[in-house]
Amino acid sequence: MKTTNILKQLFGGGATAGLKELIKDGAFLVDAGTVIEFADGHVKGSLNIPLDTLPNQIATFKNKKHH
Repeated sequence: MKTTNILKQLFGGGATAGLKELIKDGAFLVDAGTVIEFADGHVKGSLNIPLDTLPNQIATFKNKKHH
């Protein structure tokens, strides 16, 4: 099952609608799925940092704007 289908099941059809605006505004969007899950489907412009590698990737978030 694609990640986008899971989002739709969890949050309904509008889950990605807000993402478009955030990305347009320059949001730093991280997909914490596995490499295989990311390859299966992801939001355009997102960066794949698998959840189990996040502690080693903290520097990636340095100086990123947050809301």
